[in-house]
Amino acid sequence: MALGVLVIGAYASVLVYVLRDMGRTSMSEVEKTAWLVAVLFMPFFGAIVWFAASSGKPRDAGPAQSRPRK
Repeated sequence: MALGVLVIGAYASVLVYVLRDMGRTSMSEVEKTAWLVAVLFMPFFGAIVWFAASSGKPRDAGPAQSRPRK
């Protein structure tokens, strides 16, 4: 039982990270959809392939978050 909860928790964590990382890339919507299908329907394999394929590629930084200086 505890092992199952651990595995599901690990998968959920990896899935959240991959989806967040995928959202920050500059790929087209079609490419993102294809990756999303791969990650969701091939649970661990899809995430591993995403990590391997996306490592070292530049990502969009998103909007700059500046803090007011004191």
